[in-house]
Amino acid sequence: MVFQTIGAFFIVLGVLVVVLGIVIWKKQKLEWINPHYNVKFQDIGDFTRISGFSTIGMGFSMLISGVLWLSQLVGIGIIVFVICIALSLAMFIAAQIKYNK
Repeated sequence: MVFQTIGAFFIVLGVLVVVLGIVIWKKQKLEWINPHYNVKFQDIGDFTRISGFSTIGMGFSMLISGVLWLSQLVGIGIIVFVICIALSLAMFIAAQIKYNK
């Protein structure tokens, strides 16, 4: 019962994070990431695209992990979650280093 609850929570949270990433990417909502970034005006599109993709990646990792938790594959779900979150965070940090000058 606990695995199903955690899996359902991860799926709902994953959908919300994917939607957030799509809005950041498509609507170029720089202020939703952090209102104090010093991104040049011409780089806002690239920065929000990369930030949105990394947020979408985090959401998909939660979705995949939730489905695996519902399938009783908890160990694989945790591994997938950690790997995808690490890759998404690396992408987000790389965008911050490149465009936040």
